[in-house]
Amino acid sequence: MKSRTLDLGPQPSDLPGWLAQATAETMREGPFVLREILDGALYYPSCGSDGGPVQYLGPWFQSFVYVDYGYGRDDFLEQLVKAPFSGYQIMGMRSVPLDELAPCGWDQSALTQEENECAQKYARDWRKKPFCEWVVFERAASRTSSQGPQRFSLLYLCADGAQAFNTLYVGNKLRPGAVAVIQPGHAFGRNWTDFTDSQAVLARVVMGNPAGVPDYYIYGGRGDRKDLTDTWPLYSTNVGWYKYHTLGNVGIWTA
Repeated sequence: MKSRTLDLGPQPSDLPGWLAQATAETMREGPFVLREILDGALYYPSCGSDGGPVQYLGPWFQSFVYVDYGYGRDDFLEQLVKAPFSGYQIMGMRSVPLDELAPCGWDQSALTQEENECAQKYARDWRKKPFCEWVVFERAASRTSSQGPQRFSLLYLCADGAQAFNTLYVGNKLRPGAVAVIQPGHAFGRNWTDFTDSQAVLARVVMGNPAGVPDYYIYGGRGDRKDLTDTWPLYSTNVGWYKYHTLGNVGIWTA
């Protein structure tokens, strides 16, 4: 997991208490620590099964919130078996009812008429049945800290990325530490909106969050680094890159 090409500053020396003290039993039976999971996490909408942010940014983030409305529960569970995170095993897992994530309901930010029509069409054609799984991974005893953090948390949610951000973060008066916009599938993919567009709904809801904006904007996918410069306006300072599979690059920017 450790990156040789990135430097986001000092790495956390200890796990947060909620993560360090979690057990399989408390995850199943105890209170669901939603605020702790969300606060300061790396938020990744339109994520698919991309483990890159966990692999390369694990030294700085121990909580990851993944969201994708085109990725079903069976896809997710199959991926856990067929392509697990190298050097890690599942410590505990919990299925989370959607009303536990959003007891007051799912709240979409304001959309234009065109956006609303597009969102509804894509929902009919492509959206999988919503689900949420919370998984805590623990580093294998045979591996050292060079592999990555002792533990990390993954909250995986089948939902619209902009709506989920508005509900989870704006609704709870929290902010993530980073937002990842990596090959989000808006051209010939199945994403109804362009997450890279600084005027579109995701950027509007993230940048308009009263709790504050993320420290980092993670952007990239297919293409050379020289072609991946169209970041959201606030994020102008690049702090490093990592490879996107064999097809491209992902950069990390800060304000």
